[in-house]
Amino acid sequence: MESADYTRRGLRVVVIFVGVGILAMVLLRLTTMNPPPTRAKLKKPPLPLYGQVSDFHFLNAQGFYVYLNDLKEHVWVADFIFTRCKGMGMRLYMEMESLQKEFPMSSGVRFVSFSIDAAHDSPFVLTQYIKSKKINQKQWFFLTGKPRKINAFLLQDFSMAVQRKKEPYECPGDLSRSNKFVLMDRKAQIRGVYAVSSGDQMARLRKDIKSLLKPGD
Repeated sequence: MESADYTRRGLRVVVIFVGVGILAMVLLRLTTMNPPPTRAKLKKPPLPLYGQVSDFHFLNAQGFYVYLNDLKEHVWVADFIFTRCKGMGMRLYMEMESLQKEFPMSSGVRFVSFSIDAAHDSPFVLTQYIKSKKINQKQWFFLTGKPRKINAFLLQDFSMAVQRKKEPYECPGDLSRSNKFVLMDRKAQIRGVYAVSSGDQMARLRKDIKSLLKPGD
C-alpha cells in the first residue's frame, strides 16, 4: 500500500512539473509572437495661443519702415523700451543681447524692441541709443512711430505686457514700463509672455524658442 501511495505521489509530481513546463513554453511562445506594445513617446503639448499680432509698419533706427510681413516666417521676441530710462531698460537690453548671442541671424530668430515713449524716441534717438551696443540691426529691430498710433497698437496687441499709466512714474510717456518679453511664432501668433526678472521664465523662453524652431511648429 505504501509503495502504491509513493508511486501515485511521484506521478502527481511528474504531472505537475510537466504541466508547468508546458505552460511556461506556451507563454514564452505567445510572448515571442506578440511582444507587449512599447509605450508611445509622450508628445509635448503645443504652446498656448494668446492672440494674433495685427498688421503694422513702424520706423526703425535708420528711418525705414519695418512691416509685420518682414517678420513672417520668423520666430521673434518683442520687448518694450524707454531709451531715456535706466534700470529695467538696461536689464531688458542685456537679456535680449544674451538671446541674440544664443540665437544668431542664421537661427531664423528675430528680435523687436518697441518704444513706449515714441514722442521722444525718434529714429535719431534710437540710433544714438544703440550706437555703442553690440546689435545686429538686420536681426534686432528698434521701432518707433507716431505716439498715438504705436500706443494704440501696443495696447491692443500686447496688453498682457504693456498698460496705460494709472499713476505717475519716474519715466515720461503714456504707457507704463514693462519687464516682459513676448514670444511670437512664424504666423505672428503670441505664444508666451515671460518676466525678465524671473530666471525660470527666461529659461522657459529659451526652451519655447527652440520648440517653435522645430519643423512643423
